Amino acid sequence: MNKILNFYRYLFYRLYSWNLKTWGMVDGPHWNATIGISFMMLANITPLLLIIQLIGPKIFQEDKPVFVLFVIWSSTYLANYLWLVRGGKYLEWTKEYDKEDKTTRTKNTLYLFFYLIASLAVPAYLTVIVGEIHGLR
Repeated sequence: MNKILNFYRYLFYRLYSWNLKTWGMVDGPHWNATIGISFMMLANITPLLLIIQLIGPKIFQEDKPVFVLFVIWSSTYLANYLWLVRGGKYLEWTKEYDKEDKTTRTKNTLYLFFYLIASLAVPAYLTVIVGEIHGLR
């Protein structure tokens, strides 16, 4: 579990540092990184919800899927804020990542790239499967 949390912390760092370099503090890089990481967590939670939708209770009713996703995303945003941002926590550990060597940064960038692709592809694929099972196609 610790590796997963460190991975998300590293993802936050990369989003934060990119935003900071690109637009500076005026754009609120810590807020943008929190939004980004929360979106990625939602992309990871969605396949679980779709599997539950297939085998168990119906989470996504016809009139409520957007509301359910909004509640889940808002919850992950709040949790990420409390975990990563509140009290300037991110300022302490971003210094650790600033010191990483080029080889480690390249390796970690590849991990993030594959994570991003998988996190977007799996929910999309499962959505198609659930739609076909429910005859929505």
